Amino acid sequence: MPTSKPRISINLSESEYAELSALAERHNLSMAWIGHKAIMEFMEQNRAETLQLPLSFAKRPSLSRAPQIVSSSEPISKVHPS
Repeated sequence: MPTSKPRISINLSESEYAELSALAERHNLSMAWIGHKAIMEFMEQNRAETLQLPLSFAKRPSLSRAPQIVSSSEPISKVHPS
């Protein structure tokens, strides 16, 4: 049955896809359900007035515009100054 809910698309490496697929199969879940659950938990953990995500948008050599997750306790403004 078609849905009218908004959708997103993500790209995974072969190993990330294989790991997600195995996890879904092992627990008899869909990969979409796992992705939705992960996003909802991430949003809940990071819901605040002054959102400080641990993300850096530094350029990678092979991908010119892909975001890169970094581990940092610094506010994003310090990790990635304007």
